[in-house]
Amino acid sequence: MKKNNHQIDIIDIAIIGGGASGIMAAITAAEQGKKVLLLEQQEIAGRKLAATGNGKCNFTNINMKKEAFFQGEETDFLDYALHIFPPEKAIAFFKESGIYTTQKNGYYYPLSGQAELVKEALLFRVKNRTKNILCKYSCRVTELKKKGTIFFVTLENKYQYQAKKVILSCGNMAAPQLGGSASGLLLAKQMGHTIIPVLPALCGLKTSYPNWNKIGNIRILAEISIYCEKEKKQLIGKEHGELQITSYGISGIPVFQLSIPTVRLLEKGTIITAVLNFFPKELKKDNVSSSFYSIFLDFLKKQSLQEPLKPILLALSGILPEKLSKLILIKVFGKQKKNQQETMPLQSIEEKKLEELVQVIQAFEIPIIGYTGFEHAQAASGGVCTKEISPQTMESKLVSGLYFTGELIDIVGICGGYNLHWAWASGYLAGMAAAK
Repeated sequence: MKKNNHQIDIIDIAIIGGGASGIMAAITAAEQGKKVLLLEQQEIAGRKLAATGNGKCNFTNINMKKEAFFQGEETDFLDYALHIFPPEKAIAFFKESGIYTTQKNGYYYPLSGQAELVKEALLFRVKNRTKNILCKYSCRVTELKKKGTIFFVTLENKYQYQAKKVILSCGNMAAPQLGGSASGLLLAKQMGHTIIPVLPALCGLKTSYPNWNKIGNIRILAEISIYCEKEKKQLIGKEHGELQITSYGISGIPVFQLSIPTVRLLEKGTIITAVLNFFPKELKKDNVSSSFYSIFLDFLKKQSLQEPLKPILLALSGILPEKLSKLILIKVFGKQKKNQQETMPLQSIEEKKLEELVQVIQAFEIPIIGYTGFEHAQAASGGVCTKEISPQTMESKLVSGLYFTGELIDIVGICGGYNLHWAWASGYLAGMAAAK
């Protein structure tokens, strides 16, 4: 067959998408002796990889477990991949690529601490370890078809490649500023696959709490609990860590960890409440563990005795950020003229009100009404339905010779290196299977 006056060679494996999983699939298949064509719509491969982990690249976690992932209806889909490609194999792969690694609390990083250098090292391996990989950049695939045993891969400029097998590693819509798009999902749909609706994941949550926008840009250690339906009927999850209070709502790692099920529930119209505990840990008092509630209540009472004229806002200043304290005081005492709820002397406050104040600090409820978009999401949930993919090979159950990897599949992990590990594992399985 001829196209654009060029003789078309039939490629062994065409990989569409040059992210983490696509790079892994290309290296794996090429090192099995197969001729690989890697097509990437960006001007360079690995842009998302270079930005992962705030630029530090948390590439795996020694505590790898399937419970860290949301995997649709097929709850055992990950079992084989995590068994065949455990964290030790990811660490070995990095060292083979010239990347020395380090770890902190089981989270693995490159010793350089620079994700950009990880990208460069892997691309060097792609280009130089084997001569079997041809990389084409700025190539957007718009159509994928199969006729007989051959796949026809058509670019935006109508140029067409032929391949015996195809691996779709296109990612999803998360981080569009780094190249995230729906292109791979559209190709999967062209091949007859079911697409689970794709939603932002590992993202911030929005609130409609009054005057919340006035207390933005606060970071504070806290515990966040997410409940669904009225009167806190069901606990969705609980996390502890550095909470970021933003003008729109809440963000930070503990929020990201809970965002995956929360976003799904919000899309169904479920009423969601977040309960924020700004002092969840027990403290030591006279070498005996005691709850913060009792310690802080005692702390306020002593101030009231020693400095009875001290304004309540000033009494809180040694514990909480001022802007947050002001919002809590409005919740407990109501908004008063000239913000008098902030200047009330401690001696004028009844003990019951002090108790209520401490209770609110440990259980501050805000409604959750939405979430940030794909441009602020580190990942996305949804994608190609796992029921239509073989968990041992990543091959389509509908179209032989078609494989899927990484973010394109309806699997997403929490923060901590899980999503990148899934990229390596799925890319490895698809690359090995396609090479056979």
